[in-house]
Amino acid sequence: MSKATSAGDRALAQTPADGSELVRFDAEVLMRGVNAVKSTRLLLENAHWETAAGPVRQLFELLVNLEHIAAEADRDAAVFRYAKFGLLQTVRGQRTQLAYEEATGRPADQARVAILDNMLEHMFPEFRKVSAKGKVVWDGSWCDKNIKALAKSSSNALREAQYEQLFVFWSEQVHAAPAALMGGVFPSGGATDAAEIIALDDRHVVETGSMAVTLFAELWRTLPTVAPLDARTMLEWTTGLVRQATALGASFPANAAT
Repeated sequence: MSKATSAGDRALAQTPADGSELVRFDAEVLMRGVNAVKSTRLLLENAHWETAAGPVRQLFELLVNLEHIAAEADRDAAVFRYAKFGLLQTVRGQRTQLAYEEATGRPADQARVAILDNMLEHMFPEFRKVSAKGKVVWDGSWCDKNIKALAKSSSNALREAQYEQLFVFWSEQVHAAPAALMGGVFPSGGATDAAEIIALDDRHVVETGSMAVTLFAELWRTLPTVAPLDARTMLEWTTGLVRQATALGASFPANAAT
């Protein structure tokens, strides 16, 4: 994992700070990927694989979105739409904060309120709809697809299986769903004593780390304007991690790692 993040840091250092918007976009995605792997590693070093599911889930979400952008006929236009939806989310978030301040009796910057309301009224028509009752309804995605739909429409045949077998499991851990607690209540994998439970946790740790690096490497390869990741290095990372995980008794869903 350290090799992967160090390589990412070196690629970011080579990216010109005064590059085009597309260069800055790809660099920001790569930086988010590097930081997600770093966060995953810090958590896994302390055996917190359940919490590490969060940044790994984030890597999957980034990857399927960037694969969708790459599949568009006009990548520049797709990146612009993605970024514009991000601006919409920012504006709506700031407007919600101001509404909360007003509702709780605190002074709100009315000039700022007017600016944000004007932006929401006029700047984002492609994401804005009005219902039959006159209520404004905002799109939930920049491309009218949720993560499940993006995984299903990906050019990589593994994504749908990864969504069903991995993303759903990671989401249970992130949201502390009832299923996330069952491993402790009813130990699985035949674990009956402390040593077996620790061994099972170790397997979860290496599985999570392996998927983090695999998804990060695939994400990097969707970014055409940053220093490229060559296929041989990617293969060395992923096969090395899978070999280590297998040696510890870890298993992977079918075709989970490439």
